[in-house]
Amino acid sequence: MATADYPRDAQFPLHPPANTPNDAVTVLQRNLARLAVRRNKQRMWQAVVQATTWGVGAAALLVLAYRFYLIDGEWWVPLLVIGAALIIGYRNGLLRHSGPFDAALDADRSLGLQERLSSALAFIQPDAVRRQRKLQTGTSWASRLGAILLPRIAYETAVTPLSTQLVPALVQDAAARSAEVDPKKLYPTTFDRSTKLLVLFTTLLAIFCLMPNIQWFRTAEQRKLATVLQQQGKELEAIAKVVHDKKETEQDPQTKELSRRLSALARKLQRGRMTKRTALVEMGQLHKDLEQAAQNKQQNSSANMQQMEQELRNQQMESPEGQKMQEELARKNYEAAAKQLEKMADRLQKGDIKPQEGEKMAKDLEKAAEALRKQGGQQNEQAAKQLEQAAQGLRQQNQQSKQGQNGQQNQQNQQNGQQGQQGQQQKSNSQAQAGAASALRQMAQGLRQNASQSGNSQGLRDMLQKIQQAEKDTGQNNSSQSGDKPCPKCGKYHPGGT
Repeated sequence: MATADYPRDAQFPLHPPANTPNDAVTVLQRNLARLAVRRNKQRMWQAVVQATTWGVGAAALLVLAYRFYLIDGEWWVPLLVIGAALIIGYRNGLLRHSGPFDAALDADRSLGLQERLSSALAFIQPDAVRRQRKLQTGTSWASRLGAILLPRIAYETAVTPLSTQLVPALVQDAAARSAEVDPKKLYPTTFDRSTKLLVLFTTLLAIFCLMPNIQWFRTAEQRKLATVLQQQGKELEAIAKVVHDKKETEQDPQTKELSRRLSALARKLQRGRMTKRTALVEMGQLHKDLEQAAQNKQQNSSANMQQMEQELRNQQMESPEGQKMQEELARKNYEAAAKQLEKMADRLQKGDIKPQEGEKMAKDLEKAAEALRKQGGQQNEQAAKQLEQAAQGLRQQNQQSKQGQNGQQNQQNQQNGQQGQQGQQQKSNSQAQAGAASALRQMAQGLRQNASQSGNSQGLRDMLQKIQQAEKDTGQNNSSQSGDKPCPKCGKYHPGGT
């Protein structure tokens, strides 16, 4: 709400008249300000109570209708109604906000002071004498609606009265009398009719919320259907919770959204208030979306990645890391298998491989290269070559180590050319091992992605299977509600009838 003060004539000053004691002016302004604060709080409380009374009453009726199965809705709908009523009450309270002049008028009328306080305030603070006026709005419906919800208020102030010799005495007398006015007595806290109704409606709302559902207006067929729907809702909510809590679901927004939708449908079914046709329509729509998502996952999942996983599982690994990786793959523990590949990559990059382990590691790298090559693609082919180069370098290092042990190269690099050749070879082997480490980490990432896709696909299949069973059980229910007839062409239920 916007406010605007109309300008006053410049010939009338805003300061108190001459010869008026400053102490008296301060006391009068302070006391009237206290009265205005108390008055505004009381007006705000009354406005909020009046609006909230209607809101709580409407919420109580909604809950009562829900208990008798006359309507269906979420638990937060009554809270939304009460919240809207509170906002409306707060708005009305702001519109009733006033200044110290209105408080002075109330004090004059209540105590019979013959307008002493209001007249004195008009002399020492002319801008406090004002009245509200709503500003004109546009002719469009949006402007009119905005004016109703948030009206723009202008304050029209009075012209400063001319001072006389009696004004200082008037101000002193008003200051003395204002000190005797108790804000709590002038604006007492009362238990009026609106407050009593609010207490009554709040009590009824609490009773309706705690009372059980009453099925007086439901047929035997509707009660039987409700039992079936509640059972199906519990089973659907359980599978939705399992899928939602999976680690893979957090990385897949689509699966997470579908599990949320399934959980919402399960809660609606557990309320047992849906008709058979409505339940089957909503199940059918979610069933369709789950089928589409499962098909997309299957199409998007890399068949080549699955082939690589199969190849790694079937190969006869010889290094400790390779053997542990195969064991984890057999357990479907893709994360642990990926960590073994990364461990192998770290050892390659650091050169922490003993001569007796070099041949085993080389064979495992060649087998990993074969698995990558079967995937196809230029990037996988390049990674496979890096693995093969690293395997060849490990074999050369192993051969040199054996030759050194046999005494064939016990000389300390007598020729500079031989030293340069060995240094170049070592540099080439180091580069090959770094490339192989990168390729192994690429394979580990592929296993994690495959695990995520596999977990999401399995979650979608589990939800799809459960909702298919729910559709079957609901469709086999023998309730004969009007309109609950399947389409004669496809045998399914469609919104709006067949």
